[in-house]
Amino acid sequence: MLMTHIHTDPVGWNTCWRADRWQPMFRHARYICSARELAQCRSTPSMQALYHDSLAPLLASGQLETIDVQHSPLFTGVLRYMPTPGHSVNHASIVLQSASAHAVFSGDVMHHPVQFAHPQWNSVFCEDLPRAVTSRQLLIDWCISHQALWCSSHFAGSSCGRVSPERQWIPVEA
Repeated sequence: MLMTHIHTDPVGWNTCWRADRWQPMFRHARYICSARELAQCRSTPSMQALYHDSLAPLLASGQLETIDVQHSPLFTGVLRYMPTPGHSVNHASIVLQSASAHAVFSGDVMHHPVQFAHPQWNSVFCEDLPRAVTSRQLLIDWCISHQALWCSSHFAGSSCGRVSPERQWIPVEA
């Protein structure tokens, strides 16, 4: 399980309540997150509940591995992290590559397709506004130049699509 960042929406599903305690949702899975994100979560008072119910059980079971996402580590030869900080301190999108085809799982880089045309628009949840804008612009440009499929976490309707050279969202319909 690759985590793009540590906020409630992407990590709240890591665990489930079983036998009177929080336990890993998937007992044999490996969970991977940014070491920097985990350190911030541990040291931020408002994130303590999230840490204790969604991350501490993974640490206790030995299933949580932390990494430095800035080095774009490669997993199984086809998956890697792409640093996209701003929404959170060390947010990283996930790139899937197969031969010459690419897909990007953007995490919370964007919350609405209108941000393709207006990447300077942030959500209220972005922690570092200038870095969020820069990451959004870089990821848009990367997806255009690689003709990558963009997979979003928050778009209504189809959450997968492509970005035109004019920075328009083109959803992929099922």
